[in-house]
Amino acid sequence: MILLYKFVTAFFSFIGYLSIPLLYIFSKKNHLRMLERMGFYRMPSAFHGAIWIQAASVGEVMIADKVIASMKKRHPEWNILLTVTTATGKAMAAEKIEDVALIRHFPLDFESAVRRAISSIKPVLFIMIETEIWPNLLEKMREKKIPFMIVNGRISDGGYRRYLRIRSFISSVLEGMKVACMSSRLHAERIKSFNVSDEKIKVTGNIKYDVGMPYSPEELSSFARMMGITEADTVFIGGSTAEGEDEAILDTYREMKELCQNPLLILAPRHLKRIPDIERILISRNYGFSNLSMLKSGEQERRDEIILVDTIGDLFRIYAVGKIIFVGGSLVPVGGHNIIEPAIYGKPVLFGKHMENFKEIADNFVKCGAGFQVANQKELAKKMAFLLSDDEAYRIAGANARTIVEENVGALEATVHEIEKIMADIQLQES
Repeated sequence: MILLYKFVTAFFSFIGYLSIPLLYIFSKKNHLRMLERMGFYRMPSAFHGAIWIQAASVGEVMIADKVIASMKKRHPEWNILLTVTTATGKAMAAEKIEDVALIRHFPLDFESAVRRAISSIKPVLFIMIETEIWPNLLEKMREKKIPFMIVNGRISDGGYRRYLRIRSFISSVLEGMKVACMSSRLHAERIKSFNVSDEKIKVTGNIKYDVGMPYSPEELSSFARMMGITEADTVFIGGSTAEGEDEAILDTYREMKELCQNPLLILAPRHLKRIPDIERILISRNYGFSNLSMLKSGEQERRDEIILVDTIGDLFRIYAVGKIIFVGGSLVPVGGHNIIEPAIYGKPVLFGKHMENFKEIADNFVKCGAGFQVANQKELAKKMAFLLSDDEAYRIAGANARTIVEENVGALEATVHEIEKIMADIQLQES
């Protein structure tokens, strides 16, 4: 299996090299990105001995932000490099994370690319946020005796089924792993099935519960004023929406307008490349809307009933102004997105039936009366109407959501402790 994987990746590596001069001609931005993805990193001459952290996209970057801040608070001398897979994630990392020496695109899993990246970075430790299994990279780490670990580890239902088909291959790839900090017992059992020994598996919990409150009440109030939102407004938020969900949210919002005064919809797609498509949908339905980027820049004031979020990294604080909050990627088979962020503000959360990537969290929210799972637009509208009409039920659900968050804090502390133990071993070996 490993030989087949190497052959396939070598073939695509050849195509990748051919694309570099073409991208230089047609797209300088993508040319620079491809150079980094092929392992050509521009590094300071004295750069060495870094802790290399990999975060795939926006969700993982938010976890990396917390982990890195905690690491640097305890060990300001540690040298940290962050790689990110997606362009959106890299943009967010560049804007939000201050405690890293460098931010680069993650190399493609081609032998030459990962060899070149490792040679440039010279990492002492490689940390994967959640669970990304890249055979060529991890094999090179093992060959060079560079310890690697998983942080906030989880293996989705679909990913687990796929990995089981090639169990022996995955087991061999993970053979050199130092420790797996898994987000729950379920995910710990899943990674154990790939011959990872018990002593390497730690159930540290889900770091997403440790987000905390990064904004002061004054900052949140200022942000609300910038959006033209007052306490009299009833705000419906469609967060992290996927293709196929926006129309359902707009239909629900139309019904909401008949149930409350001063209704306002904030629509935040998961991927900004969908903004033009959503704008066309809004225009076709004769909705006036304001782009959040224009409000933030001061180029316009809100005069419309819909705010379209076309910026990166603002959704967390937007949740603070919401009355009815729906988290997307769940009415359609995407796997769901983070429902913990609105819960931090004591808000009940609505989400669809496709929560495979957050199954345990979603099940716990439903069981504790903190979240409500709906199968379709009709059920979404019905549950929204219930929350708008029953203030006491809304208050209890919101309090339950906040309690869940408070009871699950602590994963960040446990995770950084495991990182410290590995770093102590490394320093001991070097001395």
